[in-house]
Amino acid sequence: MSCGESEPGVEIVLGAGDATLEVNIEEASIWDAGVAGRVFPASIMLGEYLLRSPALRDVHSTLELGAGVAGIPSIVAARRGVRRVVASDMGLALSQLQSNLSRNVPPPLSVRVEELDWSDPVAHLIVDAPDLILAAECVYDQEASQSLAGLLKRLVGPDTKCLLSNTSAILPVWKSFLQAIAPDLEAKAVETDQWWNERLAQPQGPHEGVFWITKATSSGRTLEDRMGDHDQAKSRLLRLQQGTPDPRDARFLDCEFWRELGDQAGLSLLGDMHGESVLPEFDYEVLRRRFAVEGFLATPSVLPERRDLLDRLHAAGKLLRDRNLAPVFLYVFDETWELVMAVWRSIASVFGVEAEELVLEPSVFGYLLDRPDDVQAKLDAKAMSRHTYAGGNFGVPHRDHTYLDCFDEDQRPTMVSVWIPLTDVSGDNGCMSVVPKEFDKLFSEHDAATHMLPFDASSGETNFDVAAAVALAPLEAGAACAWHGNSIHWGNRCSRLSSLPPRASLTSSLRLRSAAPTHLQRTNGLDPVTWEELPLSLERRVQLAAAGVLLYRWWYSLDADVVPVD
Repeated sequence: MSCGESEPGVEIVLGAGDATLEVNIEEASIWDAGVAGRVFPASIMLGEYLLRSPALRDVHSTLELGAGVAGIPSIVAARRGVRRVVASDMGLALSQLQSNLSRNVPPPLSVRVEELDWSDPVAHLIVDAPDLILAAECVYDQEASQSLAGLLKRLVGPDTKCLLSNTSAILPVWKSFLQAIAPDLEAKAVETDQWWNERLAQPQGPHEGVFWITKATSSGRTLEDRMGDHDQAKSRLLRLQQGTPDPRDARFLDCEFWRELGDQAGLSLLGDMHGESVLPEFDYEVLRRRFAVEGFLATPSVLPERRDLLDRLHAAGKLLRDRNLAPVFLYVFDETWELVMAVWRSIASVFGVEAEELVLEPSVFGYLLDRPDDVQAKLDAKAMSRHTYAGGNFGVPHRDHTYLDCFDEDQRPTMVSVWIPLTDVSGDNGCMSVVPKEFDKLFSEHDAATHMLPFDASSGETNFDVAAAVALAPLEAGAACAWHGNSIHWGNRCSRLSSLPPRASLTSSLRLRSAAPTHLQRTNGLDPVTWEELPLSLERRVQLAAAGVLLYRWWYSLDADVVPVD
C-alpha cells in the first residue's frame, strides 16, 4: 500500500436476528492514523453491548474517548437516538473518523468530532460532562492508561458513568489503571451470557470484557484486593486442575485435610462405596416416553433408604462454604459418588444401555442457594458484576450445548445434563425450569442466530415461549433429573418466605462413550470419567472440582469463596 492510501471499507454487522446494525468502516494506513487506523475488536464488542443492552436507556449525551478512525460505539449511540454524541481522539485519526461517522450516521442524526488529549490537565473542561463515557481498547500502555485514569477521575461522577471495553489489554497495565482510579472510582465487569462466548472472543481474564467505571462504593476491601483474589483463585484452580498444585494448596491432595472436614458431616473418603446398591423399581417405559416427547425426565429418589446420606451431603456443602470452598468440592467425598453412580445407572436404563456404555464428562458442579438478603450481600462484595456467586442459582435461560453436541447424525440423543437435588424441592426454594422440546421451535435449529441465545441478558429479549416452561417441582431429595443438553433451562431463586431450606444440588453430564466429546469437555481438556475407573483417586476428584469452578467462571466472580486466600 502506498503512503496515504486508505484500505477498502470493512463491513461489520452488529447484533443478531432482527436487532442488527450494519456499519462500513474505512480503515487508514499506519502512515495516516498510526495504530488508531484499525478497527479494534474491543470497539466492536462495546458497540455490540450498546446495541443489545439497556445501557443507553435514558442517556442523552455520550463522549467516546480514543475513538480511532472507527467510532463504532458513537455510531451505535447516535443510531439508537442519543441526542448529543461526541467522538474524540488525537489529530492523525480525526479526518478519517469524521468520514466514517458521516458514512454511517445519516442526517438528521449526527456525531461531533473533538480533539482531546487525555494528558491535558484541563481536558475535562474542553467537553461538557456527558451522561455516559465510552472507551474501547484505551488501556493499552502504562503512560496512556495513567492519563486516562486521571481524566476519568475528573469526568466520572454522580451523573456520569463510563463503559470501557478491553480485548487485548495487558494485565499489569490493567492493574495499574485500577490502582490509579482508586479509591474514587471502581470497575465492575458487565454480566455476559453464552451469546458473547459464541459470537465474540471469550474473555480470558479479569481484565478483558466490558466494564462499568463508576464512583466507588464503600466496602471493606479495596478493588485491587478483590481483583487480586480473582487472579489468585484462577491461577490456583488451574494448577489444581492440571494436578500441579500451588505449594499452599498441597493440602487439597492430602486425604487427612478432607477426612477432617468430612468427619464433621459424617462423610467418608476413599472408603467402601455402595455403587451397586439396589435401585427402586422405576417405570422406565414411562420415563423413556416422556423423555422422547418432552426432552426431560424426573424420578423419585434413587436412594430412598439413604436420606441420611443426602442430609449429610447438604451439611457438608455448608461446611465447604464456611471454609471458603465452592460447593462443587462435594465431589471429593465418597457419598457424592454413591449418589452419582445410582443416578448414572438409572440414566443408563433410560438410554437402554449398560452403565459402562456411558461416561461422565468433566463438567461437574455444585449449588448451595441462599435467601435473597444473603445473596445480595454476597454479590455486593464481588470484584466483578456477574449473574451469581459460586454455588448460587443461574437464573438466565440458556442451553448448555448445541443440538449437534447432543444428537448423532441419525437424530438419536447422545448425552444428557443431569441434576440431582440434595434437598427437597418446591416451587419457591430454587427449583429448575425446563422448556419441553415440543414447544422449543429452535431445539434442533443449530444454525439459527439465536439457537444458543434463548434469553439475551443484555437486552432483556426472550427468544422462546416462556409460557411453555415447566417447573421441576415438587421433588424429593435424591431425585434423578435429566434433560437434553440443548434444552432451555434455568435455576430459580429461593424465596425468603419458603418453608423449605434453600435448594442444594449437584450437576453433571452423561454421554454415550461412542459419541464425540462436547465442547465443554474440549474446553477444559480433561478426560471423561468411565464407570470402570470408579472409585476415583483423590487427585482425580480434586481435578474435576477445580475444573468445574473454572469452566463456569463466566457466571460468577472468582473470589475468596471458591478457594481460601490464606
